[in-house]
Amino acid sequence: MRYLLALAGMLLPLMLPGKAVASQCSYWLTAGDSEVYPVEDISAFAEQEMRQRLNRSKQRFNVAFVRRCDGEEARFQLELLTENLYILGINGHTLPDDIVRYSNDPLTISRERFEASFENALWFGSLSRRQKQATLKMLAFVVSETARFSDVERAVNNVFTKGCLYEWQEYSHLLRRWKTLSIFANTRGLAYGHQYTGGSRAFLLAPITAEIVSEYNQAVSQGWEVTRYDYNRRETDQPVHIGKPHCPANLAES
Repeated sequence: MRYLLALAGMLLPLMLPGKAVASQCSYWLTAGDSEVYPVEDISAFAEQEMRQRLNRSKQRFNVAFVRRCDGEEARFQLELLTENLYILGINGHTLPDDIVRYSNDPLTISRERFEASFENALWFGSLSRRQKQATLKMLAFVVSETARFSDVERAVNNVFTKGCLYEWQEYSHLLRRWKTLSIFANTRGLAYGHQYTGGSRAFLLAPITAEIVSEYNQAVSQGWEVTRYDYNRRETDQPVHIGKPHCPANLAES
């Protein structure tokens, strides 16, 4: 009940007056000229359309979000960079750094929050600064962070297919260590299998798997020094932990 109340309290200030979002609406994703994927097939979208676009060039590409309700369609698009899957713009408008940069404000990751963020994106220019940050943080979790981290992919899949809830803060330490975990995986020879590489100076890997995170946690627990912010300085770090899902009682996390 605590999570349901928290979710309701966070949704209300983010929704703008406009067309009601019906529960029977379906949501879809497409990148560039790719096929259209239902959000319930987020893993296929991440692997086929997001990770394969990650490279060491500075090309731009668009990801479109589509909502279909009773024969009507609404859509918006994000502009991303192939080098790091960062979001650069929305609906043709370039985003300032302070809007794109993650804040520390709480955010519940859920189907309801995604649908609210979709509606907000249609009215993006009318949102407050805080609403814009929260909307982009939710959308980035679905497309960019799902491509970067297997743990996020698993969580988002559970959100769309099982109705689970997650807290963004319980993933923030993971999300803010993409470069650090990528450098660690390359240094320790853990980058193998279906890995894609981006970045300019660092070789950013996608996906960072749960196995890489486990190896990282073991190493830093034993005093292994890692690269965090300064490439010329190595430092100690704490193990990275993620939160547990809050799912309907009759469903277990896959």
